[in-house]
Amino acid sequence: MQTVAPYTPTYKVRIVTAASLFDGHDAAINIMRRMMQASGAEVIHLGHNRSVQEIVNCAIQEDAQAIAITSYQGGHVEFFKYMRDLLNERGAQHIKIFGGGGGTILPTEIEELHQYGIDRIYSPDDGRAMGLQGMINDLLQQADFPVGNRLNGELQHLAPQEPQALARLISAAENYPQTLQPLMQLLPTKAAAKTIPVLGITGTGGSGKSSLVDELVRRFLLDFPDKYIAIVSVDPSKRKSGGALLGDRIRMNAINHPHVYMRSLATRQANLALSRHIPDVVQLLKTAGFDFIILETSGIGQSDTEIVDFSDVSLYVMTPEYGAASQLEKIDMIDFADVIAINKFDKRGAADALRDVKKQYKRARNLWTTPDEELPVFGTIASQFNDPGTNRLYKNLMGVIAAKTGAPLQSTLQIPLGESEKIYVIPPARTRYLSEIAENNRRYDAWVNRQAEIAQQLGALKKVMELFSTGREKPKTIQFVPIEKTESGVDIFQEDALLKAKTKTTEEQSIEKSDYSGKYHYKVNAHPNLKTFKRELRENMTPAEAKLWSLIQKRQVNGRKFRKQHAVGFYILDFYCPEEHLAIELDGNVHFNVGALTYDEERTTFLNTYGIYVLRFENKWVFEQPDAVIEAIKQAFGWQARVYPPQPPLKKGGSSDANPTTEEAEKSSITPPFFEGGQGGENLLQINPTADKEKGNDTPPFFEGGQGGENLLQINPTADKEKGNDTPPFFEGGQGGELLAKYTQLQKYLAPECHEILENWQNTKARYAAPEFVYKVRGKEIRVKTHTESLSHNQIPKIALPRYTDWGDILRWNLQENVPGEFPYTAGVFPFKRENEDPTRMFAGEGNPERTNKRFHYVSLGMPAKRLSTAFDSVTLYGEDPDYRPDIYGKIGNSGVSVCCLDDAKKLYSGFNLCLPNVSVSMTINGPAATVTAFFLNAAIDQQCELYIKQNGLEEEVRAKIAQIYAAKNQTPPTYHAAQLPEGNNGLGLMLLGVTGSDVLPPDVYNQIKAYTLHQVRGTVQADILKEDQAQNTCIFSTEFSLRLMGDMQQYFIDQSVKNFYSVSISGYHIAEAGANPISQLAFTLANGFTYVEYYLSRGMHIDDFAPNLSFFFSNGIDPEYAVIGRVARRIWAKAMKLKYHADERSQKLKYHIQTSGRSLHAQEISFNDIRTTLQALYAIYDNCNSLHTNAYDEAITTPTEESVRRAMAIQLIINHELGLAKNQNPLQGSFIIEELTDLVEEAVLAEFDRITERGGVLGAMETMYQRGKIQEESLYYETLKHEGKLPIIGVNTFLSSEGSPTIIPQEVIRSTQTEKEAQIQTLQTLHHFHEQTAARQLKHLQQVAIQNGNMFEALMEAVKYCSLGQITNALYEVGGQYRRNM
Repeated sequence: MQTVAPYTPTYKVRIVTAASLFDGHDAAINIMRRMMQASGAEVIHLGHNRSVQEIVNCAIQEDAQAIAITSYQGGHVEFFKYMRDLLNERGAQHIKIFGGGGGTILPTEIEELHQYGIDRIYSPDDGRAMGLQGMINDLLQQADFPVGNRLNGELQHLAPQEPQALARLISAAENYPQTLQPLMQLLPTKAAAKTIPVLGITGTGGSGKSSLVDELVRRFLLDFPDKYIAIVSVDPSKRKSGGALLGDRIRMNAINHPHVYMRSLATRQANLALSRHIPDVVQLLKTAGFDFIILETSGIGQSDTEIVDFSDVSLYVMTPEYGAASQLEKIDMIDFADVIAINKFDKRGAADALRDVKKQYKRARNLWTTPDEELPVFGTIASQFNDPGTNRLYKNLMGVIAAKTGAPLQSTLQIPLGESEKIYVIPPARTRYLSEIAENNRRYDAWVNRQAEIAQQLGALKKVMELFSTGREKPKTIQFVPIEKTESGVDIFQEDALLKAKTKTTEEQSIEKSDYSGKYHYKVNAHPNLKTFKRELRENMTPAEAKLWSLIQKRQVNGRKFRKQHAVGFYILDFYCPEEHLAIELDGNVHFNVGALTYDEERTTFLNTYGIYVLRFENKWVFEQPDAVIEAIKQAFGWQARVYPPQPPLKKGGSSDANPTTEEAEKSSITPPFFEGGQGGENLLQINPTADKEKGNDTPPFFEGGQGGENLLQINPTADKEKGNDTPPFFEGGQGGELLAKYTQLQKYLAPECHEILENWQNTKARYAAPEFVYKVRGKEIRVKTHTESLSHNQIPKIALPRYTDWGDILRWNLQENVPGEFPYTAGVFPFKRENEDPTRMFAGEGNPERTNKRFHYVSLGMPAKRLSTAFDSVTLYGEDPDYRPDIYGKIGNSGVSVCCLDDAKKLYSGFNLCLPNVSVSMTINGPAATVTAFFLNAAIDQQCELYIKQNGLEEEVRAKIAQIYAAKNQTPPTYHAAQLPEGNNGLGLMLLGVTGSDVLPPDVYNQIKAYTLHQVRGTVQADILKEDQAQNTCIFSTEFSLRLMGDMQQYFIDQSVKNFYSVSISGYHIAEAGANPISQLAFTLANGFTYVEYYLSRGMHIDDFAPNLSFFFSNGIDPEYAVIGRVARRIWAKAMKLKYHADERSQKLKYHIQTSGRSLHAQEISFNDIRTTLQALYAIYDNCNSLHTNAYDEAITTPTEESVRRAMAIQLIINHELGLAKNQNPLQGSFIIEELTDLVEEAVLAEFDRITERGGVLGAMETMYQRGKIQEESLYYETLKHEGKLPIIGVNTFLSSEGSPTIIPQEVIRSTQTEKEAQIQTLQTLHHFHEQTAARQLKHLQQVAIQNGNMFEALMEAVKYCSLGQITNALYEVGGQYRRNM
């Protein structure tokens, strides 16, 4: 494709860019604004979710020539028209409006908008014809006109309430200073009547100046509600292009206020922190009559102090990351600043930085006797809502300003003061959790390889022995050594040992337990009969053990937890750290005899085999060198990364190091040391005849006298008898006993569970070959037919097992693949799929609740299971209420259903008994997820209340109560807004509209029904705020506050025994939709999942109480990696949960939902979309997903129609019911490419875990926008390849129709109707009026619970009965803060 050169503007073009209200899709506008900057434009970027009013205010204050908007969430016609109207109303007709929204804005709508005065809406066809740069060039050409060259009486209108006049004068100062200068002499003298202080804020780039300014402005407006504030923010111009990113507004939430004016300036020259026009701008602001001016510079270096010349008071903002303390001596601003803020005070070394900066502040001013607490140096965390350090900074700053300038700005704001203290989501000691998981999983994989190798060699030895045992007794197969029992059920030796322990010294007891535990084969999980013995040992610790235990407990060694007298197999370890897989043994003198040393070596070998590192100390060291002992323990932490994996010690001729280097470990893992003389070398059978001949040995190698002959088994029975040897040759003492001895010795290195797998393999195969497979789930016996019959009368197995005969292959397959329902669950988390229940999700979401309810009943009619998947409109997604304001009104019920209150939820799911086992609901919502979940749970509770009322004949009594309640307020109860109920809807859930069960039933009855409902209800809420911050952007609260809400909801679920509802659906779908490739999608999603695990653990929840409430949600594209995304996710999760977090089986099972890729739906040739969706669905079904949503072909343009939804559902129904191979439930297993992809993707994910760890874990990486940046890079890569045709997309950039495959308009376009919108607003108004006083009390209570760190979800469960979604959201903003956007 021909390269299009960027257009070079004649004038300085300023453009405001944003994504529309309630729209988080900012990837496209980010690409566009970068291209505008590269072409020389100055871009004021506002980010996502911006209202028309915010955008218009910004464009006027910034005197921009153009506005560029993306709008993908519907309501675009009303949005763009409202913008044009508001600009015209404010006298800004000259500002041009550009927009785009992919295929969601139809050609007819584009034409309508052009006719209304929108300058250009770009369509997908425009993109293909013009290219990205071509569209940017077109926009810049239309916006390339001068501003500020023609003044028309603006000086007479200078006032805070006249932003357009002020903006035009500032443009004149920037663009035509020679024209403005004569007028500046005539400026009115308003400023002379009062003191107007200028606060100059400067600091290093990335120190958080903009966030700090936003926090100062927010407090100023609360402190001085009648005063006006102006902000001038300067950013650097690019020397090469002349363009600039004026990005400070995106971080500010407080400036959209009638008392705030903000202007962004570019330096328009290199190596300066301020624009040369600052003096004129400040003079204009003072003349306008503002009460306070903030001047913020771009990021500066060590020697820049320019801000001091233009401000009355200066604030220097820095971070703790400035390098060595000596660097502070080079920072000039420390010498000049009135106040210093060390922002990002949660960073490592912050306390030291505060101390050192105060020292330098004293040194620069000779304030040696001034107490540190009186110095104006403050630690702040501006990103944290209501940060006490920022409060202290604000109070001090206003005091300095008042004292220094005499301005009446002494603060009286009542706010909590104190030091900044980070509210940690993940404790600092746990930031390595992702790398720990990677190490854990890699260690398991290495152990599997080692065990498979041992099994392979055992099998080979057995084959050799069988081969040469014709007519003789076969060698024994692998078996456990039986443990003898007494009549009481206690081991004979254990019983004896316990008796002896009572008469032995503590030192002797230690040897006694060691001797006991070494006599038998082992189990990794402690044998239950050891419990009594462990208890005895714990109660009778040696003095050295007691001393070390106290040291470990007292010093809290790196925050690690230890267990004393911990059993592993039949060994009891003195101390054990599960997190580090570290054992500590204390040895007295008795350990240094030959027998004890040999035993200790064997025990260490066993523990090493299980990945446990053994650290030994002599008893006396604990008393003589306690500090050295503790330091040695600390040094042993992280041994897995240095010595990995541990190997058994080698015999003579090999390394004697029990923990060899990685290189040695790799070598030693090839051949276990079961041959005398070292690593099997000298005595290994030589089996290469060619090598023998080369060495001059013509004797056949497998006969006596030939090479290897002296150690070769004699296989001639006659020869045996001639030698007088009648002993069978494969037993000790008989000829050939050496080989059996090696076989027996090698068995010691095969783990017990591996023995068990191999012993039971034939039984396993027999179970799946039998007509029925019988298993139990929670005590209930399940019987499943194992085969289906084809039309050719062949029996097709539902589960196909490998035909391996090699023990190593069998073992490796069981340990890494296994059958569905068995660890590590690679093939699936359940033994078989549910009979008569497809994984089909019934998707709906359009208009008002009544309309979506009708769609739910339509798509689920006749289906045995009702899996309802709910899409919400963008108003609901952002936690707001329906409203008549045009930019909100247009989005009500578009691209999803409008739900703003409890009654809406009741209508939405009416006719579906939400407590039945075949009914489940998923809700795709994140920011206000807790509130909407409370709506749903209360709707389910009231359904059961209704059933109780009907079962007990209380209908008339309840109806009378409801009538009485509403009559008292002279209102009528709300109703279902439809002429009739849809087919399949029996009206369940509609009796209690306007009230709840708690209003009409006795409290004890209501509480019993509530408890039952919460225990039974099934479903999922997405609630994944981490991925929203990384990709999708429907964040409304600060991330910390949102996570707290999630944690409160999960704790409520634990307390109320909510077992069948997933409290979070950890989503990769939206990460993929934002542009991530399949590896990044999977890695970021699993990393987010483990972050929730760590957070919930840090709150004191038990892993098995919350892990079953977690689910996952992935997107399936067509890339090869998507074929294994579920397999890899299940495997990584299971290994980590079992081996690192010690979770139970239910917690190890990763359940996930798949939605076919929305990104692969194109507005061109939309009928082709079904083909892509079919292939993606095939991936998902073959990979054993737990549920599946297939997108409708027309979703690139409209909300799916009934026709397109039926086709989408038919795709997976045809695969499940008609495709023969889908009758098998593990079709991917055994494929070489699938195994290769699985290993590649798994390692790629673990490598990404390590990269995230390097950035401080998931939350640390989010602070630097690592995930967001990577997603956008991958998105741009995809779009570039698609645009250039290097990535063929059929019907889009290749194989075009004769018409060029233009955007296709579907026969039916789904939009919400005016009637539906009016009904929603009416429902809301009725609710607000009816519950006005009760709602106010509930909202106040909710805020108090939040402030006092109570469980907010418990309070929400009550508040949603009386309050709307928007009311709750805005109440929580006041105590939790709003989300602050990122660039």
